[in-house]
Amino acid sequence: MANQFTHLYDNYLIRPANSIMHDPFRKHIIENDLFTPILTNKTPVDVQDEFLELYPNWIKSSNLNNFKGIDKFPFKYVSLGVTQAIDDFVIWTLKQHKRLRVFKGEYGYVGQISFTDSVPRIDDEPLQAGDAVLISCPFSATGDLHSEWNNLIETCNFLDIPVFVDCAFFGTCIDIEVDFNQPCIDTIAFSPTKGLNCGNMRTGMTMSMRRGKDCILDILKEWHHGIHIHTYIAYNLMKNFSPDTIPLIYRDIQKTVCNHYGLTPTNTIHLALGDRSWDYFSREGLVNRVCLRNAIYDYANIGCVK
Repeated sequence: MANQFTHLYDNYLIRPANSIMHDPFRKHIIENDLFTPILTNKTPVDVQDEFLELYPNWIKSSNLNNFKGIDKFPFKYVSLGVTQAIDDFVIWTLKQHKRLRVFKGEYGYVGQISFTDSVPRIDDEPLQAGDAVLISCPFSATGDLHSEWNNLIETCNFLDIPVFVDCAFFGTCIDIEVDFNQPCIDTIAFSPTKGLNCGNMRTGMTMSMRRGKDCILDILKEWHHGIHIHTYIAYNLMKNFSPDTIPLIYRDIQKTVCNHYGLTPTNTIHLALGDRSWDYFSREGLVNRVCLRNAIYDYANIGCVK
C-alpha cells in the first residue's frame, strides 16, 4: 500500500507528530481579538499564576482520559512547551551524575541533547541504580501507554530512579489511564501544542518535586520570565475548549483515514501505525509511526484524502 503513496512522504503523510489543525481554535483567537489588547497594552498579558491554577483542573476535566496523581506535585512552572521541561530535567540529571535512559522510539529531541544516543536503550539493557528515566505518555512512538509502563514504574520505585513523564500528547488522546502518584516520578510536563494547536505559540506546564537551584524553571517563575503572550493565548483557549475537543471531533475521521491507507489507528488521534511496507516511518525499528495531520484535516474539510 505504501508504495502507491511514496510521493506523499514528508509533505502529506509525515514523520513529525504535528497536531491536527482545528480551525475553531484560530477563529476563537481572531473573533475575540485576543492580540490587539495585548499589543496596545490594554490587557494584562502576564497570566502565569492564573494559567498554572487552571491547567491542572483542565487536565482533570477530561472524560476520555484519566491522568491521576497530578496533585502530588508541590511545584508548578510555566515552560516553553514540554521541551524546556526536558532541558531542565536533563541538566538536573547531569548535575546529579545520573545516566539518562529512554525506550526505543522516544521523542527524538531527547537523544539530540542528552547523550542518550550513546547509552543503551531500556529495551536492550536493564535499568540500574544511578540511572534516570524519561518516558512519554502517551508514548511518542505508539500513541498509547507504553507496554512496559507498569514494570518500569515498579523497577524505578525499587531502585530509586527518578522519572520524567512527557505528556505532550494530552489533549489529542483517548483511553489513557495513568497514576502519577508514585515515589519515583519526579516531574510531569504538559503542553497545549498538540491539543490546542499552540505549536507556534509554545507554552506549557511542568509539575515537579524540585525547586530552587535544582530546577531552573523555578527561577523563571519567580521572575515571571515566561513567554506571556503564548501563555495568555493558551489560557484563553483552555477556558473555552475541553481537552477532549480533538478526540471527540476527529476520532471517527482518524479511523476512516487509516482504513483508506491500510494503517492502524492509535489512541493518539493524529498518529497511526503501519506494517513493514511503511518502514520509511520507522521509529528505531520499534514501530512505523505515521502522522495523519494533513489527511485528517482534508477529510474533515473536503471529505476526501489524497
